[in-house]
Amino acid sequence: MATSVEIEHLKKVTVDLLKKAYDVHQALGEEGKSNASINAFGETTLKADWEAEEVFVKGCDKAQIPMVISSEEHGEVTVSNDPIYRGVLDGIDGTNAYRMGTGPYGTMFAVFEGVNPRYQDYLVAGILEYPSGRILLGVKNQGAVILEGDRSYQVATSGEMSLNPQIRGYIDGGFEFNQNLFVPKLKDFKDVYLGNIGNKGVPWGVSSMYYFRLATGETDIVLECTRKRNLEIAVAFGILNEAGGSIVDINGNNIGNRRYLDFGQGIGEYLPVISTATKPLADELARKLK
Repeated sequence: MATSVEIEHLKKVTVDLLKKAYDVHQALGEEGKSNASINAFGETTLKADWEAEEVFVKGCDKAQIPMVISSEEHGEVTVSNDPIYRGVLDGIDGTNAYRMGTGPYGTMFAVFEGVNPRYQDYLVAGILEYPSGRILLGVKNQGAVILEGDRSYQVATSGEMSLNPQIRGYIDGGFEFNQNLFVPKLKDFKDVYLGNIGNKGVPWGVSSMYYFRLATGETDIVLECTRKRNLEIAVAFGILNEAGGSIVDINGNNIGNRRYLDFGQGIGEYLPVISTATKPLADELARKLK
């Protein structure tokens, strides 16, 4: 088990690297939107995506943190020898929003204990919001906080317990699977927003920002599916758990006991993931969706 000293060290490194990623992003300016390469998923990598991930890969190596990092642009990277941690990294989540200037987007990073951890084995997880520079941080058994300049304040979910007409939420509409499963069952809930490329609200198609708003009480539900190494879901799990939220599968089972390398990691394996402000709300929503 990681000691409190080890967790504090990982917390400091995570915050420092998130702040450095922000500085690198700001320094790149428009140059960050230029194409850099093709990633493991066959998608074009922007320079800002790549450079943000470089901050964490090089930073964890310099700090001699023994981990394997799962990332969108760099793929699987081992830093230092004999890894004992799993890092999960998305350099720019919301690349289209960033490139087109349609709303906020984020950098996501988390550290888990073990190379093939369960979701509940998170130690530190953070989301950096652009362009504000705010950091949403969840630390094992310490709650969730917002870091904004020199300020730090505790945050929590809305505490919403039931699926009522005032419910607020986001559906990740970038995947047809999500549209087919979630939209028909929630079409009568006017404040459940379908975020996708054809829909330029704020935020749109940006999972990091959906989870940011869920953890801070600005929305009540987030609905999506497993895909592309589950980077966003893995980072969000620790933050939401510390903020009082819940992430469950379609049967209403908390995904905390699921292994990161096993759950929904098959090619084209889309599994529903339900994130809510509270467990009772997750239970009710899972029943409705089934």
